[in-house]
Amino acid sequence: YVLSSDESSDIGVRTFDEISAAFSRLTGVPIAHPTPSATGNTVSDVFQSIRRGLPANPDFQAFASSHQMSATQLASAYCDALVGDGTYSSQMFPAFNFGAPVDDPGHDWRNEVAAPLVDRAINQGLVPDAVRSSMLDELELLVTDDRDLKPYVFESGNWVPNPDPATHNKRDGLMYCLNDAPCPASRTGDVVKAVCTTVLGSAVVMAQ
Repeated sequence: YVLSSDESSDIGVRTFDEISAAFSRLTGVPIAHPTPSATGNTVSDVFQSIRRGLPANPDFQAFASSHQMSATQLASAYCDALVGDGTYSSQMFPAFNFGAPVDDPGHDWRNEVAAPLVDRAINQGLVPDAVRSSMLDELELLVTDDRDLKPYVFESGNWVPNPDPATHNKRDGLMYCLNDAPCPASRTGDVVKAVCTTVLGSAVVMAQ
């Protein structure tokens, strides 16, 4: 039956169960992983609490910002379980030293953290090398950007760094803490979780 004369998109989005299954497959974390995160919730707990907020319809045009927010919550739960379980994290990031401070010069965020996640997400070999490299560039910058441009303000039709020096007290990269103070030991794992959540919640995983 033709319900509308509008052309439908060739791109769809994963629905609720498909999203959880995709996150599980990419991280290696079982949907029924029993260990609660620091929040006290398991992956299954989070999935059940936000399930109604995930897409029920694969139609791309029906995808809403609330769906993305729920998907990000679920991605965060999977990534938290991944980093918190030594078995899964060592399989995903075999060369990365979680015990080193976040600013340790020995960290290779691009190749030891971003690349394993991206390659699983894109099914390595199915996208041009230039696209893969661009994705890695963005994820590496997310962590290592030593500029202090944020927060931004909207002026004369453009977003520009806030001109008030008092608002600039942290470099933009996730590996930096306020006023360049030493970060807590937990920061290393937290940054890995953030990179993981960014990849899982991206269109390369959500779309189909």
